[in-house]
Amino acid sequence: MLKTFLICTLLSTGLIFANELSYPLLAPSKISGSFGEYRPYSLHRGVDMRTFAVSGVPVVAMSNGFVEKLHGSNLNSGFGRALYLRHRDSKMSVYGHLHSLSQNNNLWFAWNLFAKYSANGNFMITLPENQFPVKGSEIIAYSGDAGIGPYHLHYELIDEKGQYVNPIGQDYLRYGDREPPILQKLYIYTPGAAMTSKKRTLQNCELHKREANQYACDDVIPVDDSVCFRLTAYDQSLAINRLGLTSLRVEMNDKTIYWADMRQMSRAQGSLHYRFYDTNRSSLSPVVYTHHACWPDQSADADSHAGWVIHEENNGWIKTDDWALNEKKTVNIIAGDAEGNLSRLSVVLQKANGSKPSYTASAGYNLAARKSHSKKSGSLTVSTGRLKKPANLAIISKPGSVKGMNIVGKGWQIRWRSAGWEYFKIFVAAPFRKHRGLILNGKWLNAEYSSSRGGYTAWSKRAGNLYLADDISSPQISLPYAYGPLAQREFDIRAFDSGSGVDDNGLELMLNGILLSEKDLLHWGVRFDKDRNAFILPTGILPGDKTEVHHLKTRVKDRSGNFSSWVSSWLYLKG
Repeated sequence: MLKTFLICTLLSTGLIFANELSYPLLAPSKISGSFGEYRPYSLHRGVDMRTFAVSGVPVVAMSNGFVEKLHGSNLNSGFGRALYLRHRDSKMSVYGHLHSLSQNNNLWFAWNLFAKYSANGNFMITLPENQFPVKGSEIIAYSGDAGIGPYHLHYELIDEKGQYVNPIGQDYLRYGDREPPILQKLYIYTPGAAMTSKKRTLQNCELHKREANQYACDDVIPVDDSVCFRLTAYDQSLAINRLGLTSLRVEMNDKTIYWADMRQMSRAQGSLHYRFYDTNRSSLSPVVYTHHACWPDQSADADSHAGWVIHEENNGWIKTDDWALNEKKTVNIIAGDAEGNLSRLSVVLQKANGSKPSYTASAGYNLAARKSHSKKSGSLTVSTGRLKKPANLAIISKPGSVKGMNIVGKGWQIRWRSAGWEYFKIFVAAPFRKHRGLILNGKWLNAEYSSSRGGYTAWSKRAGNLYLADDISSPQISLPYAYGPLAQREFDIRAFDSGSGVDDNGLELMLNGILLSEKDLLHWGVRFDKDRNAFILPTGILPGDKTEVHHLKTRVKDRSGNFSSWVSSWLYLKG
């Protein structure tokens, strides 16, 4: 009966294993980190499975095999604790961020000894072959939050050649994804010439969705010399991190110019994250994935390319030298996810009469490259470092208003255009005052106050309306309420602020009259979920099986330090 219930539950989440392989968690879950996902220093070599802020979810072996390695690292780094299984077909599966091993064999005792007596808890132990056998679907460990990140299971699949394999969509893990990737913006690079019609070497196009998986760039893009693309796109918009793409192909005249397919990679190739992603435009917070559709360096040796690039002509660059003036050609860009869903984008290029880029302040730019610049308007000073390419800067006085903010004096409209997508520095001279800061386009900037200069400083590469303002709004906070399929395991506390925004670490919680410290909140697993605009409270507080009534008081502060009023509630929690 229990087995039938678990199978039905797993099917309802859309997550199953094919070829009689067992799903790694004995509980419903969702993918929160994809294979090949952008990370600041490397590509993600596995998939992350959410455990909904719960520790102790049973982890099972995907098929018959034996335990080959035990791994431990400092609990605040890496996998924390991990188990390596070798299977009968020579594949290896890896399970990371574990809380503990099961007691089906004697490994749990040995693991605890290694963790206790190894230097800083770091160890990697290779065990004798077949000494600790496991069966498919056998519980081998329990999930946790050891290492980097919140509660989740990191799962890797390594083939017999030592290649890391994407477990999704290759007869291993089935996600049940039927939605094609979402395409957001296309960047077109023409670094060989500054286009006379656009006055810049970088152009971008906001994409318009025509059908479920068909996108188009409405503008005809003037080009000269060589052309290269970058695409901002993601898959699974309902996932916390939006996941990423696994394939990208560029075609013109029914001919493939570039084709990358992220189905597997070696460990060395995993460090070439800059090869698959534009690292200047990709980030995890906020989540933005911008993918290369060519090799950035036209002269790069093909041997330096990552193994997932299947085909490149001219390193992925489109040559327009032999095009007739004003000739138009259509380029198709196809983006795919791990289960084969495709989105297509069409963009029309037109041969134009180009001129070589200039480093002087010309062609629509008033700031020359290879120099530093500064402009002042009243108490505002906008300055740049040594520019790589020409830029254009203008400052206009602009009164205005922002909801929840008290504007101090007049504001400014900053107009900024840079051929090199470079930053500029904002400095506003003003006396310090609590709850005061800088607002750009209605959003609170991460500005710092310099007492030596007597003003607020921030960096930006986006222009817009800038104001010095006092945050006069207090944040609002809701009563805790149950959320999601595992509602009995966590509560939401929704928070909102119309001024500077809610501070992600600004929750204060009083339990039965005792104010909890930051360490207490971290131990409890309290966290802020940006997708829900809510603080998440797991229901388990203290060890034990009894459920007790607890008096809970909560309040939250915004980024400028304003607090909400205390909200009082009674919760049934494990205690």
